[in-house]
Amino acid sequence: MDYPGVHPPNEESFSTAPTMVNKSILLTIALFLSLIALCQASISGQATYFAPGLGACGHTNGANDLIAALNKAQYGSGGYCGKKATVHGPNGSVKVTIVDECPGCSYGDLDLSPAAFKKIADLSAGRVSIHWNWS
Repeated sequence: MDYPGVHPPNEESFSTAPTMVNKSILLTIALFLSLIALCQASISGQATYFAPGLGACGHTNGANDLIAALNKAQYGSGGYCGKKATVHGPNGSVKVTIVDECPGCSYGDLDLSPAAFKKIADLSAGRVSIHWNWS
């Protein structure tokens, strides 16, 4: 039976539905991945180095350990003790463990052991710009 103005569906009307669903799925995945990237965004700051000893996290470390003291603003009450961070500097990158607090450091700054600092810059630099993220 034919009705005026009503047409049976054709192949084109069915082929666009999966395309729209696929686009929605891809958009959702892209949004999710963007949110993950934001959570892993790098932090900018300055790196210095110090002579390790007994740190605020309660462990004794030496100059050859790949460790860092986290700035006071981010250190808070010590919840980051034992966490790993990857630090990128002018001469390379290094993965360090947070073992101490740096009271004189600004937000984003890390105070590294000499061994860790040498992986990203020459000790003679003393202070370098870095960016880092939690590993």
